[in-house]
Amino acid sequence: MKKLILTVSFISISASMFAGGFRISIQGVKQAAMAHTGVASTTDASATFFNPAGLARQEKKWSVSANVFGVQPTAKHQDREFGYEQTTDNPIGTPFGLYVSHKLSDKLVIGLGIYTPYGNTVTWGDEWAGQAIIRDISLRAYFIQPTVAYKLNDWASIGAGLIYAKGAVEINRAFVASGNVELKSDKASGLGYNLGLMINPSEKVAIGVNYRSKVAMNAEGDAYITSNQGASLANDRWEAELPLAAELTFGVSYKPIEKLTLNYDMNYTFWDAYESLDFDFNGVLPDSSSKRNYENTMTYRIGLAYDVLQSLTLRLGAYYDETPSPDEYFSPETPTLDTRALTGGLSYRFKNGVSIDASYLYLNGKERNFTNVETNFKGDVRSHTHIVGLGTSFNF
Repeated sequence: MKKLILTVSFISISASMFAGGFRISIQGVKQAAMAHTGVASTTDASATFFNPAGLARQEKKWSVSANVFGVQPTAKHQDREFGYEQTTDNPIGTPFGLYVSHKLSDKLVIGLGIYTPYGNTVTWGDEWAGQAIIRDISLRAYFIQPTVAYKLNDWASIGAGLIYAKGAVEINRAFVASGNVELKSDKASGLGYNLGLMINPSEKVAIGVNYRSKVAMNAEGDAYITSNQGASLANDRWEAELPLAAELTFGVSYKPIEKLTLNYDMNYTFWDAYESLDFDFNGVLPDSSSKRNYENTMTYRIGLAYDVLQSLTLRLGAYYDETPSPDEYFSPETPTLDTRALTGGLSYRFKNGVSIDASYLYLNGKERNFTNVETNFKGDVRSHTHIVGLGTSFNF
């Protein structure tokens, strides 16, 4: 029975940890300030992520962009039947991105991106009712993407990048009533690709399409079962394939006047890759499979940028992001909710080509009621997140 409890809990956690709750839609400070729109516009080398075809539209020979974010998510769970509630005590996450591109000729550009599209930490603690499901979880996934872009003509360009993904995860949960289970892996890796097309039918309009493929993360790790006093009770090894969902984005950028840019992006994420998740254990735990039934989702984004001065640009935006997790499989380790967000920021450009960028995002997760059919854990959950970004770019 103990083996079954551990196996079911582990599958529930692992199936969700690479899902919507750990996807970080903040890869560039300028774009984040405009609701993370950017598939149809090019500001610097961060186009490596948003749409590699945009690299071929850059005017300067070199472009370098670096950014880091401080992410403070908070979720609250309430059980109205028993009258208790618990709020997460999460540390600040620090996703980052570094992008470099070089123009080899008038038509050919190469680039490299290193960024963290997945990763977060959720800490519920060891005093709450759901500690048998999760006490805390930490995930980080790094993407390395060499990229090439080619300008077909004055109004069309294409781009492609190869993605190498590397991941690490650590999970803790209560074991029965007198112990702890730690699940740990730093050996998750996979390959994918990023394709882009950008066209400019007029000087005022740009249209972009970007497809990021699913990345199948082949993972292996250890499970440690200990008593509350720290004594080792059992260990095991596991292997699994953990998919990171594919995403298709369509975007339009429009300049009604010289100083104003309007962006609109639509993202379609193929979360249905999570029909089930299979794990192979090495002895202590039985091999297992679990239904997840994740659903494909849409995200709608709108942003604007206005050049107040030649050196100063203000940015605003808003977006709505649907949750992929149905109520019957909702789990508190990744409290994914339908999310509404407001964004803003600014950039200051120096005469030498250096830009200093800042952004702020407020995400409000719509409250939902759930009952998990596997664990029978239930309640109401809501969330909010504050994100601050700082970055710099240099085009020369």
